[in-house]
Amino acid sequence: MRYYLIVFFLLQNMISYSQIRVEDFYKKSDGKDDAPSIQRAMRHIDSLGRGSVEFEGSKKYLLQSAVELPRYAVGGRRIIILNGNGCEIVGKSGIDIFRRIPIDQDEALNKMMATRFVFNDFSFTGGSKAINLGATYGSSIQRCNFVTQEEAAIDIQFGLATEIHHCILTNPKKDGIVLRCGTDWGGSTNNSQSNSSVISMCRAYATKSTDAVFRILGSGGVVLRDCISEGSGDAQYSVFFDRQNSTTVRLFRVENFHLEHAPKKAGIYLNHTGIATIDGLFAQMAYKDFPLVMSAPNAEQITLINIPHFVGGMVLYSGNNEVPWRLEYCHKSFYAKENWRINTSKGVETKLPFYFSGIGGKFQIKQEYK
Repeated sequence: MRYYLIVFFLLQNMISYSQIRVEDFYKKSDGKDDAPSIQRAMRHIDSLGRGSVEFEGSKKYLLQSAVELPRYAVGGRRIIILNGNGCEIVGKSGIDIFRRIPIDQDEALNKMMATRFVFNDFSFTGGSKAINLGATYGSSIQRCNFVTQEEAAIDIQFGLATEIHHCILTNPKKDGIVLRCGTDWGGSTNNSQSNSSVISMCRAYATKSTDAVFRILGSGGVVLRDCISEGSGDAQYSVFFDRQNSTTVRLFRVENFHLEHAPKKAGIYLNHTGIATIDGLFAQMAYKDFPLVMSAPNAEQITLINIPHFVGGMVLYSGNNEVPWRLEYCHKSFYAKENWRINTSKGVETKLPFYFSGIGGKFQIKQEYK
């Protein structure tokens, strides 16, 4: 019996060391600012090397300054888990709520990549950015709410294989979710990318000032899956994908995307090398000459598959007549030249692209376009 009691107390001690409670780090001198107590908890978990930081689920945390996340692993790879347990964190205007940005590319690549973060079950309100995270491999953001951030709800820079899942964004003032390279600290679009990242089952409600709901820059192999974009038609874009000047971006994919507003500039904008595939798109709103999908002049292969719904006013816009397009099993209206706009030396023309191929859908299933 004594043996079992010893084991029990040892296990309890191990749990207490690996699970850090933010409330244990509060000091009376902090007043109504919860940033200092959260920062102390972060420093403590950093000193332990790994584990979880637990927030009180019923509480609203008020932050007057950014919380800096742990930077370096002492040895080997580590995982740091932040469990919101349903709490709300309200950030002061102009601050990042959670922040971790390298000084330079050497620090990013050689010191910071060994730490990955897991954010679970937070509601973030306000601030410049809720999560501003740089130089991680395999970090995850799950089941979080984001409301009225000023710059971006989530900004991931040099975040390889990042997972953003089951999050809800409401009224992002500029951008919603951003995946990009670490150019802010001197990385390039070939050595600091957010490649092979996945955004899944996320819903965003755009406001009038929203620029892009989903912005992907200089990063290849990114997938948007089972997402919903809705809200103001005064937003500029729903999905904005740009390879920038990267020479290694070759793949981008959108799957089962629900578009419930008609942004001013385009639903989905593509400027890429390699192949961009949109497989499953349901868009239910349009205005006259609304670019459902728009390609930049130097974009490469665009494949549209399984787009069964067409609303009058929708067009497919090609930046020039050299961009290759392939359509498979789409609504018959997308194969008609009157629903295409091609930018040429003569201006914008209504015609099919020169490099157009595909297979019709439904009653046009046997029709091939070459």
